[in-house]
Amino acid sequence: MIVDRGNRERALRSLRRAATRIRSGTNVIIFPEGTRSDSGTLGAFKSGGFHLAIESGVPIVPVSVSGSRRITPKRSLRIESGRVRIRYGTPIPTQGLDIERRGWLKEQVHDAICKGFDPELQSDGLGEPAPATVEAPPGVPQQPPDGSGWLSGRRAPTLHGSRGPGG
Repeated sequence: MIVDRGNRERALRSLRRAATRIRSGTNVIIFPEGTRSDSGTLGAFKSGGFHLAIESGVPIVPVSVSGSRRITPKRSLRIESGRVRIRYGTPIPTQGLDIERRGWLKEQVHDAICKGFDPELQSDGLGEPAPATVEAPPGVPQQPPDGSGWLSGRRAPTLHGSRGPGG
């Protein structure tokens, strides 16, 4: 799926079409920074992926990737050997959120990704990783209304977070 970031109307149409596909079970990976970092720190997130998650009503699974910056530097297609650690955080519910809560959602995902980094593989000193815990904002259920649990039954469609600082 390609989103034309230069044309707001086309971008929104693409996101609406994508939301329909996601609700029907298609998984999507989003890199919310839009590009890899030069500094190795996790940058500000763009809003499109969070708009898509809210529009779709599916949980976001934060993904922290530590060590990839050393293996594939920015502006390089060369892949070096090395160690990478991938951690999947606790799914963050979006069901019941309205678009005005997008900033809150971005903050929750950013924090969860940072908590999942492995300080041994990160050169920017983000600190000890901790289990990602997420609380829904007031008025949003921790579980779906049917009580089935976010991940029970068939495989739930999800949006995945960032690769981490620098890629």
